[in-house]
Amino acid sequence: MIAVIADDFTGAAELAGAAAELGLAAEVQTRFDPSSDAQVIALDTDTRALEESAAARIVGDATRDIQRANPDWIYKKTDSVLRGNVRAEIEAILASTGQRRCLLVPANPSKGRTIRGGSYFIDGMPLAQTAFANDPEHPRRSSRIVDLLGGSITSVGYLESAPADGIVVPDVQSESDLMVRAAERDGSVLPAGGVEFFTAIVRSKGMNRASESSPQSVIPSVRQRLFVCGSAQAWSHGRADECRRHGVTVHAMPDEILSALNDPPDGARNRFAAMIAKTLETEGAAMASIGREYDPTCASTNRFAEWLVEAVVGVLMRRSCEQVYLEGGATAAALARKMHWTRFSAVATQLAGVACLRPVGRESPMLFVKPGSYPWPREVWPV
Repeated sequence: MIAVIADDFTGAAELAGAAAELGLAAEVQTRFDPSSDAQVIALDTDTRALEESAAARIVGDATRDIQRANPDWIYKKTDSVLRGNVRAEIEAILASTGQRRCLLVPANPSKGRTIRGGSYFIDGMPLAQTAFANDPEHPRRSSRIVDLLGGSITSVGYLESAPADGIVVPDVQSESDLMVRAAERDGSVLPAGGVEFFTAIVRSKGMNRASESSPQSVIPSVRQRLFVCGSAQAWSHGRADECRRHGVTVHAMPDEILSALNDPPDGARNRFAAMIAKTLETEGAAMASIGREYDPTCASTNRFAEWLVEAVVGVLMRRSCEQVYLEGGATAAALARKMHWTRFSAVATQLAGVACLRPVGRESPMLFVKPGSYPWPREVWPV
């Protein structure tokens, strides 16, 4: 069993989805359950938004739980642009496992995310000059890896030897660079970073079970698709207009909910959920959203996100919905909590950047999960 520790739901889903594409049985879990037969278990610790000390404590406890299950190895999934408590969580894992070195590779070259000269670039542009500089929760105001992580971090160039201990971040600009670094992993080294480094390690160890000759999985044709936009970044990049271009009606949260000082009346929330459910029934696709520019760091807008998830739960309780498309890790995690889902099987779909999950023990709904910073691929839209 390979254990993955992620700080949010989309990160765990992304790694489990990548494992499924490689032909490995994979699960996402929100509470670690070693009784699973999965070859890859991706645990969401839900620690990205916590204080550093709290995040380190939770991740350290989770690592000790995982070690008791005797995993073959542990991978620390981080955000590709190093948002969250990356250094503190890695140090907590090292302290729990006794490993001396972490090889941290957050680069995803196929998506234009590379590291050169100790600095992070997206499509050739320094990270601090991209939209991530204004991220509402974790602004990336520097492109230098040392600045982004803080503490004692070592950056090394291409093919430069790494020190024997500490957190090491190498330059990576291509898939071949990934494979070179993947070959360095052994039991004394904690591998960490993005999905492409994880995939490179699996392939370098000959664990890829996918057959190139086998037919690719596709999204099954269904009657109903519910899109849920809980990502401020996705909304600000025109997700509503994109939905409308593909014939998907957008239901924004009504003013009687947005203007509520505390909890909105049950009648308002019920009407919002009923309106979405009616569109699903008559049109086959709908989108639920907060519906305006918002700051997810404010307490009031955190409540908006909770009310959005409550509306989605209300829709799922009213009628069967075969597919739910979720963007935003906090939104996906909140839906899992509300529905009391703690384990999800990953399904291979060949959708780049999108994980497909099915709650264990249920046939539906299938959940398609991605970060808000990536667009939906064209295959998800109804014809």
